[in-house]
Amino acid sequence: GQITLHVQVEGSSTPMEIVLNEEMVVGRRDPSTNEAPEIDLTPYGGYQMGVSRRHAMVRLREKRLEAVDLGSRNGTFINGYQLKPHQPVALQDGDEMRVGKVVMHLRLVKA
Repeated sequence: GQITLHVQVEGSSTPMEIVLNEEMVVGRRDPSTNEAPEIDLTPYGGYQMGVSRRHAMVRLREKRLEAVDLGSRNGTFINGYQLKPHQPVALQDGDEMRVGKVVMHLRLVKA
């Protein structure tokens, strides 16, 4: 079955619902090309909150979810632990992910 990722951004009432695919970039819209990542934090003040355009990646590897920092300027944190750039870390249901100053709570919903 497919897995849906519910991303609850702190300070927002409605979670984003994202159907998981292999690789999803977390970041913000690029104003020059208007390209947006799969998990777009532009509406949550991404630019002001220090989110890079291609900040981090959430990806599916053999039914395991991983987070990878893509060498962002302000870092990616899982439950307060700072990721080393380009080194994947396993994600669990209920983890807190922070990119720049945007805090997100991740819930995995299996269909």
